[in-house]
Amino acid sequence: PDNLSETRTFGIDRISNIKPDQLSDVKKEDYNQDLKVFNNIVGLDHENNSEPYKVRLLINELHVNYLESLPLHHSQVIHSKNPKDQYFVDYFLFPNYEFKSQILKMGKDALVISPVELKNDIKTLLQSTINRYN
Repeated sequence: PDNLSETRTFGIDRISNIKPDQLSDVKKEDYNQDLKVFNNIVGLDHENNSEPYKVRLLINELHVNYLESLPLHHSQVIHSKNPKDQYFVDYFLFPNYEFKSQILKMGKDALVISPVELKNDIKTLLQSTINRYN
C-alpha cells in the first residue's frame, strides 16, 4: 500500500506463500482503534466512519434455528416466536455487503422490517436478480 500506516485485511484462504524472515515489533495494541470498525459489521467489508444502527428482520422458523447455532453478528437478538412461526431478529450494526448477502441467502424466509432504506436496498437487489431471468 502507498500508506504504510493503513490497516489492511487479507483473506487467509488467499495466502499461498509466506516467507517469514524477521520478527516484527508491531503489537496488536497499536491497532486497537483501527480494529474497532469490525465490531459494527459482518465480515471484512467496511466503510470508514460508518455508524451502526438498529436493523430488524422477520425470519421464518427454519432460518432461526440456523441463526441460533451460528449468529450473523454479536449484537443479534432473537425475540419470541409469533403465531405464524416467525421471529423478529434485531441487530445493531452497519449493514454492509456481507450482511445484505446473508439476508439474500435466506430468500423468502427473511424480510427486512427496518430501516426502510435497507428494505429498499434488498428489494432493488432482488428485482435486479429477477430482471436477469427475463
